[in-house]
Formats: sequence, structure tokens, C-alpha cells
Amino acid sequence: MKTTLQIHKMTGAGNIFTIFDNRESVLTTQEIQSNSHQLSTAFCEKTEGIMAINSSKEDLTDFDVWFFNPDGSFGAMCGNGSRCAVEFARSLGIVNEHQQIAFTMAKSLYSATFTHKGVAVTMPDYIEFTKEVSVRIADKVYVGSYVNVGSDHFILHKNQFEISDEEFWSYDFTEDAKQLRFSQEFEPRGVNVSIYMISKDNIVFLRTYERGVEAETGACGTGAISVATVVNHFHNVDFPIEIVPTSQQRIWVDYQTDGTKNSFILEGNALFAESTTVEIE
Repeated sequence: MKTTLQIHKMTGAGNIFTIFDNRESVLTTQEIQSNSHQLSTAFCEKTEGIMAINSSKEDLTDFDVWFFNPDGSFGAMCGNGSRCAVEFARSLGIVNEHQQIAFTMAKSLYSATFTHKGVAVTMPDYIEFTKEVSVRIADKVYVGSYVNVGSDHFILHKNQFEISDEEFWSYDFTEDAKQLRFSQEFEPRGVNVSIYMISKDNIVFLRTYERGVEAETGACGTGAISVATVVNHFHNVDFPIEIVPTSQQRIWVDYQTDGTKNSFILEGNALFAESTTVEIE
């Protein structure tokens, strides 16, 4: 039996997502996984993640988000996706712009508010920050930092690739990133790979190769948080940090301390692009 499903394309700082209302349990996780290719290619360009908005499973939360990579695998926390999920929840009438929002994603609790820049999502402090990790690929050793903020990232300065500032956006780092993504140092999960540089006014430029998408993406929210952690530690760049990803749609990362609890705030846009319907087997 076929199910007619309305799906929407949204963008968060240049990340492109397929998102739909699953509060009536329209699709199971298995059905989403088996139809992931159709869901991620229903629009003119392939989206970088699939999100289903479900009814809240926890007291005092507004909704729950399932996130899948385009290949159907379960994704970890997606920062830019979470902002789109919040905006989509507003469009469904689940939340409004005047309230403090609480939701679950990847089995963790997050909060969010609407701001003049779009949506700000508050996320827990990093799980792990290994300041120096060396990875050998053939005869070259890459040195970067490993940051886990609910999604694993290997963060490298552009100098590790021996490129100039002028070459930063044009340099094809895909082959390097693929090898680093699957290197034994990050087994068994693998890792997202990002390169960055810093301007004279402390704006951070960021490119990310995403695990699961297996390509460079327009932006990466958890990558932005990870690179902010690195540049704050190594380059003394103060929060809030302004980050320009490949899409050129800016993201802001702040860090706050409330007693013994530390958290990040990821702020940026969350926009609707288009909608369509698909027939799911």
C-alpha cells in the first residue's frame, strides 16, 4: 500500500534538508531508511539530511526529531538541521516565537528560541576535545583537533593542506577528507572533516566534508561549534564567534556558563525553499 507524503525542502545556513510531519506516525524509521534515496532526491538537488518531526516522547518537551543521513543511516545531532526543525515546528503550530522551546533529537534534550537572526539552539558542552591528533595518510601526517559535540569532527587549519588564503575556497580537499574520514584513528564511527582559516577581524571561514553525506556540504552546525572550540582555544578568538561556511550564509556560535553547566548557542537562519508530495511504498 502506498502512502502519499508531503515533504518540504528547508535550508539552514546553506545545509539542505528534507523534512516532514510524522506526528501521526506516518512512517516508521525502517520505512524512512528504505525510502531515503527517494526522500533525499525528490527535489531538483539532493538534500543533505532527512528529518521527521514526531510528537514529544518526554514530559515538558514540544516535539521529537528523527534525523537520517541521505544514505538512510541514522545521523548524529545536526545543528543546522535542528534550527530547521524548530522553524518547521512553528509552521505546524507546535511552538511559537514567544516561548522557550524544548525538543529531543538523537536521544538528547535541546532548547531553542527565535531571534532576529533566525533560530538559536542551545546545545550541551562538548563531550570530548582532544587538542592534538596526528593522522598519517601515505607519506603525509595531518595534525588537527578532535571534537565531539554529539557529532564527531576532525578540525584542521588550512596550513595542514599547504594552501594560501586565496586558495581556501577553490582548493579541492575532497580526496584528503575522504581518507581522513575513514582513517583508523577514528574507527569505528569515522569522522566529519573540516578545514578553517581566520580573517584579520577574527571571522572564521569553514569548509566541511560530512560523514553520511560523503561530500562537502554548504554548512555544518556541529562543525561550526567544533571549529569555534578550536579557534577559541588555540587562537584566542572570543565568543561569540562569527563563522562563514561554504554557502556564505553566516552562523554564530556563543558559549555560556551557568554555574557548573556549560553550553553552546548556535544561531542562524532556517528557511523554507519548496514543497512537494511523494508516494512511499
